[in-house]
Formats: sequence, structure tokens, C-alpha cells
Amino acid sequence: MRKGYDKHNNPNQEKTSFEERLKNFKEVDAWSKKGIQEREDFYKIYGRGWWWFNDVPFVNKYKNSWIEQFRITGSD
Repeated sequence: MRKGYDKHNNPNQEKTSFEERLKNFKEVDAWSKKGIQEREDFYKIYGRGWWWFNDVPFVNKYKNSWIEQFRITGSD
């Protein structure tokens, strides 16, 4: 089971309000050392090409890439 979800994959009810949780939110600058490290950690887990398999539009210059043979589209 994922953290924060019940056995039916529904999000758990929060005990605090959104405003209270927002007070504790800390934004990380994407180009700070910490932000860069967070991205690198993400890449180690999911890889750098996660968008290829998540139905995210891509730049046309990649349309003939070798990886496109594995893309599943609605028209297939």
C-alpha cells in the first residue's frame, strides 16, 4: 500500500486543514544544490526518460527516436 492511501487506493483524510499544512510547506529552489540533488535522486529511481511511457507530449525532434517503437497510442 502507498503511504497516505487506504487499501482501496483512496486518499486518507487529513487531520489538519489545508491552510495549516500550507504553513509548513517549504519550497525548494529548483536550481539550488538541494533542488538539483532532489532531481538526481528522482532520476536514480525513475530514470530520465519517464515521460516516454506516461503519455506526455514530446518535442517533434524526438518523433523518430528508437524508443518510439514502444509507445502505445490510442490509434494502435
